Amino acid sequence: MGTATDHLQDTMEFRRKGLLAAALYLVTVLAVGGAMWGFIWNGGARRPDMNLGDSAATRPSEDPVIAGTGAALPLLRHLVKGWRQRGGKNVHIAPSIGSGGGLAALRDGVIDCAIVSRKLGASETVGRVVQRLAMAPVVLAGGRDVAVEEITLRDLLRLVRHTGTLDSSALGFVLREPGDSAQEVLTQGLPGLAEALSDATAAKSWTIAFTDADMERILLEQGNLLGVFDLGTIQLRSLPLKVVSIDGATEAFYRPFTLICHEQHRLSEFLEYITTAAVQKTMRTSGYFLEVN
Repeated sequence: MGTATDHLQDTMEFRRKGLLAAALYLVTVLAVGGAMWGFIWNGGARRPDMNLGDSAATRPSEDPVIAGTGAALPLLRHLVKGWRQRGGKNVHIAPSIGSGGGLAALRDGVIDCAIVSRKLGASETVGRVVQRLAMAPVVLAGGRDVAVEEITLRDLLRLVRHTGTLDSSALGFVLREPGDSAQEVLTQGLPGLAEALSDATAAKSWTIAFTDADMERILLEQGNLLGVFDLGTIQLRSLPLKVVSIDGATEAFYRPFTLICHEQHRLSEFLEYITTAAVQKTMRTSGYFLEVN
């Protein structure tokens, strides 16, 4: 438990945040991000450096900021749009910096809330305001030229390992980087998938999408590929992607979208808005749920 002095210093740091703190943070994140991901290469491509884009440099200081996983950004932007249409104050949604990047930005006092798409450790929530945004369904999505509507687990493992294709099929696969929350959710319910993904990543069998935006772009541009994606994003944005069911999967797959906020955050009214019955109904229409039984 922190002392009263620790709490006071934490609060003062948050209130003093400004352009200088944001600039220093961006320099640190760029350096750490480059070192952390520079070793992951796939055909000359590597994960882009994590940063907040121009959010810290151009946003008005009075605007509260949310940053973190790219998977939740389409949903957050949709919710902020509805909030603004009802007269709510602006909420700045920063470009994707990943769950870990969001938590680091929150720790450094650069943002009001981090959005995270994985389970949280106890130490990550101490002294924070925690609110579940949604349970987000994870699916296997295919582009316009994917002819199958279902794939067996056996064929999926063969496809991922690139040891063959389905009958008369030109299917391909798009990997995410190791540790991606969507892939992790699938591996927990599909025996053998974790090993197949690891083998394919090590062998550089397929292109790696380092962000959800990259996955979306690749699936749309190259219509014969399958990849792990967010169902809510497909439905919210009416993306021309096909959901391919997995024969042998006994349950649906969900990952949590959770908002972790500084104690002195400026988003109380927005957080109340996203739990209203009308908003929850809209999210359920796109496949999101506040809780999954």
